[in-house]
Amino acid sequence: MSSTYVRAVSDLDQGIETVWSDLLGIEPIGVHDNWLELGGDSLIAIQLIAKLRSTYGVELHPTPFLRSPTIATLSLLIETALIEQITSSDGNL
Repeated sequence: MSSTYVRAVSDLDQGIETVWSDLLGIEPIGVHDNWLELGGDSLIAIQLIAKLRSTYGVELHPTPFLRSPTIATLSLLIETALIEQITSSDGNL
């Protein structure tokens, strides 16, 4: 691995780690571990993104994740999408 193991602390990071572990059959997975180095590929990444979309109710695209394929990146993408949803729904009140 090219990164030092850093465990998932937040609920979101832990949830993403669980999905990764289910898909890759590996645990524990650190928040900075690289999806591709763990044996993930773009086809399985599509399954990952679909599962995270349904779990967290956000629209995610694989390209930003595949540019930096880590739990930390996915966590940031999901948080950003959730904030955008909240912000856009506030404007509709």
